[in-house]
Amino acid sequence: MKGKPLLPTLRSKKRYLAYQVIGEPREDMFYKIRESFRASFGSFALAKAGLVDLKLWNGTRGIIKVNREYLDQLKAAICLLQENVLVRSTIVSGTLKKAKMEG
Repeated sequence: MKGKPLLPTLRSKKRYLAYQVIGEPREDMFYKIRESFRASFGSFALAKAGLVDLKLWNGTRGIIKVNREYLDQLKAAICLLQENVLVRSTIVSGTLKKAKMEG
């Protein structure tokens, strides 16, 4: 038996954070950001944040999908990276289309 779908007001809202890597770009930057988030806020917050790499890497830019309530923690985790690169968040958007265009 299939249950009813969640109402839109009960679903968790998502945000898309476009970021740019200044310095030596690396493909595994999302994993470094995720580990920084885990070290700063714990595994439970990481699971609740629902970080997803959207595989839209084009050299120095990428997009991360995150739960709306954990956007500030994600920005803090980016600031606390222990890497020799600078990661700058370029735009936060509610739609993927706008994040692709602006980011």
